[in-house]
Formats: sequence, structure tokens, C-alpha cells
Amino acid sequence: AEDDTTLSTLLEAPYQAKLVEYLIVNVHDLFNSDN
Repeated sequence: AEDDTTLSTLLEAPYQAKLVEYLIVNVHDLFNSDN
């Protein structure tokens, strides 16, 4: 699908690192909040 092309572009861009870091921070924050 055309959406795959958009995802591929984002994955190829350094923006991926920001997304991964953002997700990690959020998940970590959720675990901390749970405690």
C-alpha cells in the first residue's frame, strides 16, 4: 500500500531513532508510574 512507502521513508530517516527513544522513554515512564 502507499502507506508502506511513507513508513519506509520514516524508517530510513534519523527520525526513527527519535521514535524509538520516545517509545522507550514513555514505556519506562509507565513502569515508573506503576511503581
